[in-house]
Amino acid sequence: MTSQSLQLFQDVKAQFSARFRHTPDVYSQSPGRINIIGEHTDYTGGLSLPAAIDCWTVAAWSLRDDSAILIHSANMDETWRTSWGELEGSIDKQWKKYVAGCLLLFKESQLGGREPRGLELALLGNIPLGKGLSSSAAVELAVLNGLNTLYKTDLSPLGMAKLAQQVEHRFLKVKSGLLDQFACQFSQPGGALLIDFQTLAAESVVMGDEFKDCAWVLVDSLVKRELAGSKYSERVDEYHTILDVLKKAGIGGIRDVALADVDSIFKSSGDNILKRARHIVSENARTLEAVRLLKDGEVKALGRLLYETHESLAGDYEVSHPNLDFMVSASRKMEGVYGGRMMGGGFGGCGLFLVDRARVSQFAGQIADEYFKMSGVKTEPRAYQFVGGASAWMEHGG
Repeated sequence: MTSQSLQLFQDVKAQFSARFRHTPDVYSQSPGRINIIGEHTDYTGGLSLPAAIDCWTVAAWSLRDDSAILIHSANMDETWRTSWGELEGSIDKQWKKYVAGCLLLFKESQLGGREPRGLELALLGNIPLGKGLSSSAAVELAVLNGLNTLYKTDLSPLGMAKLAQQVEHRFLKVKSGLLDQFACQFSQPGGALLIDFQTLAAESVVMGDEFKDCAWVLVDSLVKRELAGSKYSERVDEYHTILDVLKKAGIGGIRDVALADVDSIFKSSGDNILKRARHIVSENARTLEAVRLLKDGEVKALGRLLYETHESLAGDYEVSHPNLDFMVSASRKMEGVYGGRMMGGGFGGCGLFLVDRARVSQFAGQIADEYFKMSGVKTEPRAYQFVGGASAWMEHGG
């Protein structure tokens, strides 16, 4: 546990004790995540290479003797009082949808429909919201890991990730893939995680020693992602069109398509479908190449691959934003920058950059200055470390 996460747990314990007048019995946590490469590939049964980062949602819990549910959000400075019977009808704010969705699906799948004892819960987090760092998945996994320990059920880690995804589908109406939840749950300290979303097999990727002299820096565009939800769903729908084309051609799936064959297979499907398919196929290939480069310590080559991914996301998948394109273009001229790209669902959010560790401060100042000159917006770049995934435990090891 880092000093930063330890402080968060001390703070959430204090919040819990102040609200509920006793100490908690269970703690849980989930980190946020970045995605090194493999963007918009999870819902297509492709490959992604995420890593959990050193910012978290943490939770403190206890059971009650009645069916009441009391949830305190320290970030919102709000306490929500409800019960198992009233839970669904009392959801009136966005943050409550994540928590209530977890509670309701957990009850449905793990508690056999019986009326469980109530609970007290305090939540606290330091994951920047709406920046593509999986703040919502972190809430879901912190809650589900905590519930699993609090009620002493045996929901598997994969089961928790899938249940969290269902929260997005059923309560947020977002057709999300499993990338965020899987990464938040399964990441290992210090490395990346190669996920095959066709089989849900995962491999921890240990980076070569050369990467110890590098840092992963996020630069927030501060662009509000108003279009992100609708356009994300649009890309999911386009993928289903791709599957229809492949089915008519007698091809099993997009993973069976070679990049050299994309144009011939999709030439009659319209320009948009052709470009979407080209991104998916090429991004899967880049992800496999990135794994090799990480293991071999090929820093410069990986940086070039990040730039290639950005070009594909901007040109073929069309999910970038002019401000993100500016960041990436400006970074090419800066010393100590190996590569960068837009990260996440797109239409705003953050740029991710691989930077020489000795030049992080210089890069942060330069990119912030250049971005301010272009946009009039002040951004504060930050470097992140890779940490382990979600977990929960009893206060006294019970």
